[in-house]
Amino acid sequence: MKPAGRRNRGVTLVELMIGAALLGILALAMAPVYQASQRAFTSLEARTSLKSQGQDAVNKVGHRLSECKRMFENNANDNAFLARVQLGTAPAVMAGSVLPVSEETGSISPSSAAFVAASVGNQLFFASVLAAGDFNVLDSSANTKTVRIDEYWFNRYYIAFDTASKSVGGNTRRVLWEWHSRTYADYNQIMAISDTTKRNNTVTALVNAGIAYAWDPSTTTVTAAFYTLAVGGAVATQSGHTILMGNSGTCRDMLKLTTGLTVGGFRYGVSPNTGGGFSTAYLVPQFAVASVNFPSGFEVVDIGPNSARQIFIRLVLVAEGPFPGPIGSEQVLLTDTRDLW
Repeated sequence: MKPAGRRNRGVTLVELMIGAALLGILALAMAPVYQASQRAFTSLEARTSLKSQGQDAVNKVGHRLSECKRMFENNANDNAFLARVQLGTAPAVMAGSVLPVSEETGSISPSSAAFVAASVGNQLFFASVLAAGDFNVLDSSANTKTVRIDEYWFNRYYIAFDTASKSVGGNTRRVLWEWHSRTYADYNQIMAISDTTKRNNTVTALVNAGIAYAWDPSTTTVTAAFYTLAVGGAVATQSGHTILMGNSGTCRDMLKLTTGLTVGGFRYGVSPNTGGGFSTAYLVPQFAVASVNFPSGFEVVDIGPNSARQIFIRLVLVAEGPFPGPIGSEQVLLTDTRDLW
């Protein structure tokens, strides 16, 4: 039988050092495996997030386009309306951005002779129809009448720079911004009310509901398109009217991802133009003619007659992180819309 002292002795210093060395060797051997796993999981998260967020963004734009009343394009009259937009707290539009030109007999296929690359834009500006407002008002005979007035928003979707975040693709990060105006009442419907008392009470009801302006969708002249509404029924032309931002909660960056849900984070944004050392699986631009930052990864094609407009949108997002090269994701949307005024 061994002495008690030998049976109960602990680990020697030599054994401890050997164990530590073995653990160190094991850690070094496992480090590449861990790093490879991190890159794989982060890459998968980035691809999934970009696809989901990109699809959500184009779907939201498509939904708003389905309610379109009037589409504005890149011409003198429509750009005069665009110039009246006051972005408020929203970021500035990326320099060089333009609206698309509507090609009535055009095509969305670059291989078609009817396709016009110079008409492709990288922002949208249009008025959409909201739920009509119903107002119970008195007429000149003191009878209560229900009046229905159409209401509108002006919508703008555009690319803005995010200078507060890290660069993506070696360029200033780009975001897709959603902007909506205050609510406007339909001027023509108001003025079509022949009973003066009823019309005045309708205007008062609109103002009390928070609608201070009316818009005439039938005019292409910006100085004759907007009117102020006042309690008592006054309707006055406002030739210098500016289109102000509505509820700040409806104006937002459309690309809000929570990164690092797996084991690593990544940077993301709208893709800059490819070339000059930056590339992904998706060429940018694919439809427009590149010029400095224009168009980046948001391209808009507008074709068809007013009664059957088609809007094609291509959105390319990109991510960079602890994985090889930048990752790209492309989402496209082709939707029918109206341009009736």
